[in-house]
This record gives sequence, C-alpha cells and structure tokens, in this order.
Amino acid sequence: RDMSSLTNPCSTCASKAIGVFKCQGCEGVFCRKHASEHRDQLNQQLETLFHEHNQLQQIVSEDDQRVNHPLMMDIRR
Repeated sequence: RDMSSLTNPCSTCASKAIGVFKCQGCEGVFCRKHASEHRDQLNQQLETLFHEHNQLQQIVSEDDQRVNHPLMMDIRR
C-alpha cells in the first residue's frame, strides 16, 4: 500500500474521510467504504468488457463461417 495515501482525503467524500487505498489505475485515493464501491465498479466494468469481447468474438466467428461456406467458395471462383 502507498503510505502517502494515508495523508490524502478520500477522492469520493473529499475531506470527510482519510484515504486508505490508492487505485493504481485512476490514481484516486479512497476511504474503506469507497474503496469497496470503487472495486465493485471496476468489477462491473470488467464483466461488461468480457461480455462485449465474447459478443464480438462470436460475430467474427460467424462471419468467418459465412465466408468459408461452400456456396461462397463457388461464387469466388
């Protein structure tokens, strides 16, 4: 843990609470309550990213199957 975060206020509740966690990604400093909320937000963003990745991968796979369909092969000849 970055010890300098212990002297900084929480990025979310400003001067109300002292930060105990510094996010390496956004460099925000969070109190215990908001550190958990920030972690939950990041987890949700990651789940959304995985879902979008899987959808895109499926679309690309379906396009590849269409391009290699025997009728498409005949058309290209």
